[in-house]
Amino acid sequence: MSGEAIRAYDPEMDIEELGLHGIANRAVFVIGDDGTVSYGWVADDPTNEPDYDDVLAAVEAAA
Repeated sequence: MSGEAIRAYDPEMDIEELGLHGIANRAVFVIGDDGTVSYGWVADDPTNEPDYDDVLAAVEAAA
């Protein structure tokens, strides 16, 4: 994997204590057919999860 998505949508993070650099944080993006991001969520902490009802609503609205 080349990391293109991490660079394109910027959920990049480092976890210094584990020696991890340039990894993807937990994130959700809803992207329309035209490439427009209609919903974006990036965790404050990679153990957090998004509000899945919000994600589903964004997907349904983009359809």
